Amino acid sequence: MTGTTSLTTSIQPPPPQEEHRLRRQQKATVVTRHHILQALASLNLEETPEKGQAAKLLAPLVDHSYLPSVATMQAQWAEQPQAVARFCHEALYYHFFGVCLRPEWVAPARHWLSQQPQGSTLPLSTVIGFPNGPMPQTTALSDSGIGTTPLPEIQEQIRQALADGADELDWVFPLHAWKQQDRYSVEEALHGSLQSLQGETASFKIIIETTLLHDAELREIVSFLGKQLETHASIDRVYQIKTCTGMVSGTEKPGATPADVRQIRDTLDEQGLSHIQIKASGGIHSLEQAVALVLAGADRLGSSGAMQWLVPFLEQPAH
Repeated sequence: MTGTTSLTTSIQPPPPQEEHRLRRQQKATVVTRHHILQALASLNLEETPEKGQAAKLLAPLVDHSYLPSVATMQAQWAEQPQAVARFCHEALYYHFFGVCLRPEWVAPARHWLSQQPQGSTLPLSTVIGFPNGPMPQTTALSDSGIGTTPLPEIQEQIRQALADGADELDWVFPLHAWKQQDRYSVEEALHGSLQSLQGETASFKIIIETTLLHDAELREIVSFLGKQLETHASIDRVYQIKTCTGMVSGTEKPGATPADVRQIRDTLDEQGLSHIQIKASGGIHSLEQAVALVLAGADRLGSSGAMQWLVPFLEQPAH
């Protein structure tokens, strides 16, 4: 942790696991979900001042995300330190929940955050088994599509992400195996990944790619995950179900939808698993859409476009 010379020499930082927990607690106490829902439901988004109020309520729920294709990322590699610093600074300045970056940028982001007075309060997420770039629906469902990364590679990605300083892991569900009715491989991938987190407190988010799921499939997968996560319950870990990678094109659903979020929430609640959270991500392009997702049950919003659809309302003059 950073601070003045006198403080850093007299106070020892908490151990890593405790520091991770403190980051989540600090964020959780910004504002309660109950308050957010009440406040958002009372706003008239036709009125510009009330859009500003909605933006202030939504900002602490946003994972400021930058997950470009690997080709794009490599093209920007030369300016990596500046790009990472600018991105993390935006999240701190606008009081977003945290940042979500590709694994290659976790270590530079953690280094930059460690040098900032408030850097330790910003959770750092990364993706595990994530697509290298955008893919059409036909590719996403193929043998090389969504969730087909071999388990040993997944486990190595988890190990490296934790070593580099990630607080949260956004893990891609093995959807291809699920669609092939290969439940053994799905359970093996999930359990093997969770075993890699033993002794760690990192949050674990499961990306199920709702753009490729019909209603019945969505209910079945969420019910399955609820039962599996219940067996891995940990007081020190936050579990979330995340809607989309944002990398699949050519589908009927462009990304996260209020209907899908509501179905995930209802399915979890029916199992008595209201503590499992929901992250809505993929295709969020407007303040109104974000509000609808939160009112439907989303606890977190993942977006690469918050600087466009959210920040202008945060910066508008007070009335």
